Amino acid sequence: MDKVSVFQKDDSLDVPVCYCFGWTRERLIQAVREHQLPTDHIQEQIQANRCGCEVNNPQGACCLGNVTAFIRTLDKI
Repeated sequence: MDKVSVFQKDDSLDVPVCYCFGWTRERLIQAVREHQLPTDHIQEQIQANRCGCEVNNPQGACCLGNVTAFIRTLDKI
């Protein structure tokens, strides 16, 4: 089994915040700079039953809260 970097334990920009859809800190920062809403994309995927957070996310729960919280920190920069 390959080790996966854990968002809460690794501050790197390339660590996933959303494990199902490949949203890293770096990708989220870029999307926000381009006035995109990554949370909308993630919510669409969840509604289409394409989410596998229970398996993909080391927390074993939906990562949308982590994504939202990280984006909020960008507003303070």
